Amino acid sequence: MRFLLAATLLGVGTAASAQTRTSGDLTVTGAMGAGTSMPRAALEVSMQAADSYALKVSSVDGTSLLLLDRSAKAGLGVTPTGARLDMNGRADAGEVALELRAGNSTSSVTSAQAAFGTAEGAYRHNIRTAHTGAQNSGNAIDFYLWTSSDAVYALGSSKVMSIQASSGTSMGGLQVDPSTTTLGAELVVSSGTVYAGGVILAGGVVSPTCFASLKTDIVHLGEEDRARAVRDVLALKPVSFIYKGDPGGQRRVGLVLEDSPESVRSKAGAVVLDERLMNLELALQAARTRIDALKGEISRLEGRRR
Repeated sequence: MRFLLAATLLGVGTAASAQTRTSGDLTVTGAMGAGTSMPRAALEVSMQAADSYALKVSSVDGTSLLLLDRSAKAGLGVTPTGARLDMNGRADAGEVALELRAGNSTSSVTSAQAAFGTAEGAYRHNIRTAHTGAQNSGNAIDFYLWTSSDAVYALGSSKVMSIQASSGTSMGGLQVDPSTTTLGAELVVSSGTVYAGGVILAGGVVSPTCFASLKTDIVHLGEEDRARAVRDVLALKPVSFIYKGDPGGQRRVGLVLEDSPESVRSKAGAVVLDERLMNLELALQAARTRIDALKGEISRLEGRRR
């Protein structure tokens, strides 16, 4: 049996206890209403006081597949819902609960994949993703904040953080308040005007992992290494400077990469504090060895004078 309802009013079983059943196809070419006699859309569902859900779709065994409750909360595979949109997924079974396929298809990011605003849709922070299959570099997740320089209903344009794939390794890196400079380390903190010119405050100890179990080809440093460290410590040329990107900013003290010994330079363009400290420790050991030798020489000379 096939029913075709055109854009005319058809009433079937208008009594409260009446039922209408269709075992074949049902095609409606006009407006269709459930719970209302005056639908204002192709399909309008109007809840009644006793209804718990405006819409509910169940599986053969009665499991909820899709529902929309009286509080405008939607659920996919869950009942009851715990949020405006609640979706059931099983990550341990390889089942993704939510997948957004609106990312930028190249490394040139033009629009957002997800936005977060007020109830009126204003002041929207957003996340933008870039996807490219040609190489590691160019794949990224960027975070933008809305600031007062943006229009009220525009997407925020202040890029504050970027998680990027590394062109050199299979691991990624993180930039906080990044510029357009290519990622050169696993973590780069910028000041907003100066790439890698930001400040990190830490309440605990920040240090590299030193467990022997994580290392191989361990070689203890000797006298030649201590002598080299003394030369490198004496070769350091401390300077004061102002960052080019912040001409009115604070005058700082530090080192210039090009004027520093090779032993303290990193491939990312930094003078590495850990290497400087190691050089200093080796230089102090060399100085202690020299002092002990001088003490021995003084004692020997004093013994000869007696």
